[in-house]
Amino acid sequence: VAFNQYIYLYPTSKRIDEAYKYLVLAFMSTKNYKTALALLEKIRNKTPEIEKAYQRVAYFRGLELFNNLLFNDAINKFDESLKYKQYDNEIKTLCYYWKGESYYRLKDFKSALELYNQFISSPGATVLDVYNNCQYNIAYCYFEMDDYSHAMTWFRKYENMSQGTATRLLGDTYNRIGDLLFMY
Repeated sequence: VAFNQYIYLYPTSKRIDEAYKYLVLAFMSTKNYKTALALLEKIRNKTPEIEKAYQRVAYFRGLELFNNLLFNDAINKFDESLKYKQYDNEIKTLCYYWKGESYYRLKDFKSALELYNQFISSPGATVLDVYNNCQYNIAYCYFEMDDYSHAMTWFRKYENMSQGTATRLLGDTYNRIGDLLFMY
């Protein structure tokens, strides 16, 4: 409240960016990414610390939009986060994955495939929770684009990576491999 009042009373102050910074931190801690992002936009002189916060907030706002099935809006936020990709490699890598997921949900399989491949080839991707799912998603992109030989290759990769872990995706992978073998 005090920072809002300061901003209202002294909009041309030399310390206005600092007031916005503290408000951003408060909204980030409460996971109010929409408001934090709006405040970050108002900061005129973005320091590296602010840019790093922007990368993080835009990414989490993109996830919120994705979870609310607003895939185009999510893509835009992931793009905003990627403007500052030099700060946090894990967030950059996850932006590629979730941007690919957004395109997949929009049935733009070619764009999804490009982003999944960007994710897979990013340093550190192999240790992220979504890495194995990405193999499965790549297989489905090829499957949806009627490129069955590449789909088979990626379904087999997912199968090999998932040995010993019975999941719904692995069961579906076996079904798709069966379908593809039947088609040959």
